[in-house]
Amino acid sequence: MDVNCNSLAVFRLCGRNTSSYDPACNYSYSEKELVTQAEKIKKVKDMIDNTYVYFSNSYGGKAVVNALQFKEMINNAPLLENEKIVLNIARKYLSNSL
Repeated sequence: MDVNCNSLAVFRLCGRNTSSYDPACNYSYSEKELVTQAEKIKKVKDMIDNTYVYFSNSYGGKAVVNALQFKEMINNAPLLENEKIVLNIARKYLSNSL
């Protein structure tokens, strides 16, 4: 990965669904996939002033779960209490589709 700008990096994680019946954004990243992405992004984060990561696998709200999981991984810190509540509610709501 080449980085040509030392002030800004933006990463879009949009899902990988290859089914012809569902849109690509109807995808929930596994923990293993998130760890792999976090490792790659951490390398860039150390070289860049501002790093932004956003999830657009928003079909059914899957981006909420993955974004909070990813935040905890990339920061090596537990989520805030209100974020934990949101994550648990989202997981429960999406339990049929995750």
